[in-house]
Amino acid sequence: MSDDSASYEVGAEIVVHHGECHCGLVKIAFEAPPDLVFDECNCSICYKLGLIGVDIPASRLVRFEGKEHLNEYTFNKKVAKHWFCKQCGASPLHVPRSNPNGYSIHFRCLDKSTLRSYKIVPFDGENWETTIKREKAARDEALQRISNHI
Repeated sequence: MSDDSASYEVGAEIVVHHGECHCGLVKIAFEAPPDLVFDECNCSICYKLGLIGVDIPASRLVRFEGKEHLNEYTFNKKVAKHWFCKQCGASPLHVPRSNPNGYSIHFRCLDKSTLRSYKIVPFDGENWETTIKREKAARDEALQRISNHI
C-alpha cells in the first residue's frame, strides 16, 4: 500500500470514479486509471470491517462532500484516520498509515461503472512494519533496474 497504488503514468488513461456511503450523505470522487488494484488488508480494523482499498494521492480526490456526517476513529500509532458515516456507519475512505498524506478509497463504496477492470490482492497489514519494509525494498529494486536501463 502506497501513495502510488493507483498507477498515474504519464499519458495513462484517467477517469473520475465516484463513491458514497450507504445513505448517500458522504460522497467522494477521485481521478485514477480505469484499471485498479485494491488491497485486502488483514490488519485488525480492515479485517473486521471487510475494507478493501486503493491508495490515492490527496491531489487526486476531486470531491469529498459530507465530512460533517463522519465520525473519526484512530488507534495504535494514531496515524490512520478511519471515518464512518454517523447515519449509516459506512466508510467510503480513510487516511491509511501507509499513505498519511493521501487516502484509501474503499472498493465496496464505489460505483463500479467506471472500473474497466480491477484486481483484489492480499496485503499483510497484520505484520505492517515487515510488509512495508519488504514492499519498499521491492519498489526500490524495481526503480534501480529501470534507472539502469535508461
